[in-house]
Amino acid sequence: MHNPQHNKNILFVCHDFLHTPQSCNARFIEKLASKINRKPGFRVDILCLPSSSTSRKLSREKPASELQTFIINSKPRLFTFDAVRSKYAEHKIEKILIQNRYDILHVFTVGELTAAPVELAQNYGLKVFLTLCDFWFLCEENCDLASDDPDCKGPENNEKCVQCFLNKYIPDHKKNHLLFPVRDHKKSRASYLKKIFKIADNIDSLSSGVKKLHEKFGFKNLNILSDSFKYDIDRIAEHYIQKYNSVSPSKNNNKTNPQNKKRILFYCFDKMHIPVLDPIYTKMKTKHPEYMYGFAAMPRNKHFTAGFEEGDLRLLKAFKEYVTFYPQEFFPDVTILPDSYYPHGCGKMVHVGHGVLSKGIYYTDTIKAKQEEKADMVCVPGAYHQQMLESIIGSPVMATGMPKLDNLFNGKINKKTVCRHYNLPESYTYILYAPTYNQELTSLDYLLEKIDQILMTDQMMLLIKLHSRCKPRHRLMAQKLVNKDPRIVYISGQDITEFLALADVMISDVSSAMMEFAALDKPLVLFNNPTWEDYEHFNPNDIDFAWRDIGLQITGSDQLKDAVQECLQYPEKLSRIRTKYTDQLFANKYNGDASGNIARLVSGLAES
Repeated sequence: MHNPQHNKNILFVCHDFLHTPQSCNARFIEKLASKINRKPGFRVDILCLPSSSTSRKLSREKPASELQTFIINSKPRLFTFDAVRSKYAEHKIEKILIQNRYDILHVFTVGELTAAPVELAQNYGLKVFLTLCDFWFLCEENCDLASDDPDCKGPENNEKCVQCFLNKYIPDHKKNHLLFPVRDHKKSRASYLKKIFKIADNIDSLSSGVKKLHEKFGFKNLNILSDSFKYDIDRIAEHYIQKYNSVSPSKNNNKTNPQNKKRILFYCFDKMHIPVLDPIYTKMKTKHPEYMYGFAAMPRNKHFTAGFEEGDLRLLKAFKEYVTFYPQEFFPDVTILPDSYYPHGCGKMVHVGHGVLSKGIYYTDTIKAKQEEKADMVCVPGAYHQQMLESIIGSPVMATGMPKLDNLFNGKINKKTVCRHYNLPESYTYILYAPTYNQELTSLDYLLEKIDQILMTDQMMLLIKLHSRCKPRHRLMAQKLVNKDPRIVYISGQDITEFLALADVMISDVSSAMMEFAALDKPLVLFNNPTWEDYEHFNPNDIDFAWRDIGLQITGSDQLKDAVQECLQYPEKLSRIRTKYTDQLFANKYNGDASGNIARLVSGLAES
């Protein structure tokens, strides 16, 4: 082990690069390390990959005997985030940093070692030097940046790099399928590597070609020294010795144990997923405070109706944890997802869903449902969903219950607590209107305009909760009703849970909320859209349509008032049917501990 009291301890990072005339290869770095090592007060080690058979044939010189060399055989997958920062390399390198207490990390080339040593150096208080002499920090396509006239003139846009990657690595029959994952990879890689460059305390370039192409990639104002050192070993060694002498010994290099904290990421595809993930996060934070937690959001994209705008991230920042648009940056051990979108390079995947109905897509035999095969574990609301999915996919399926309903089922949230929270009279009658958004399934065009007719007394209130994907005109119509009648309240938040507890009757159509409300054994009015057979995924055998006898069914606004009156007068009607169905749909109905069930499963995966 080194003695930091006597030496400036330096670790060179060097990928085994081929010995081309203008490349900064392993032999050059080895010579430089030997030159600096001969100076009093300096000690240089080298971290590298095993030499390839080609480079061994090209190199006739033996390694300098006085050099300590650490070899890590890391092989990240092609376009996962492992190709940017390998967890395997991270763990290996962290042990080397701890055992040897370096002051400086000097990166020349990294290749399969990835950016792991740079970020680790920052964590351990080392100064970071970068000498730009290869392509890796920009792309994987072997662009000869060392040349002053490289084949690639730089990425005019991200799409150019995406197409280059697809053409070089992906067979034609897979290109369309992998287009979006490759785009995600390229964007997250570029974003992450810019952060890595900002970590560096000193950046040099060994040729003008390297400097120019890095600048084309957007790496500007980073103190890149455009000085063509070429292979003047004496000059380069003297340059860096002067730089090293200005570095104070690391204040944080006395760490003795790696952190090795498990990292749990919550990934939001849409803002409506926040109340789904919130109770799981709260339970895990309580049970496992030793873990690290983070939240990631999918950015809004023209190809999707979901996604987060930049300003929406404030909703996730309220958790006071790490927040990012790029889930791979958190390097999670386990990622918890409420929808069927699986980002690459995010550890083990736990799908927790966000609803109980299928709408012909999820809990039924479809291509979408088969995507859950990508999950390491699928947590579903109840026994019905478990049985259905187990017949479709091979991944483990666990009936855990629905976390966002835990406090409804265990009684922590009830009508009295909600009334007290919002200063509402408990004696009033509350009616909740919670429709879905699909054009062929929703009741909005049939009921919304006249829904205020159900308010028969001054001691009745109507709560309108629209889906986050409803059309703007429907939101405008709802707001007009609110402005016209003080007994009508528009609920703007993402979470419907409290209002399920508050309401005495629900009006809905084909929304998952209808089953959640039925689980509380309260009466419903369900609108049957006359065009629902036109819905792309219509299946009369799905529970969305086959189990509608949990409520009074109507087909027009003229039937609404009478149906609501009947529900209020005979709330126990259809109770037996509601109980029969919802016992199959909610595994946490009688204990309210779905979050605890999921937390146990996630921690088990994280520790395995």
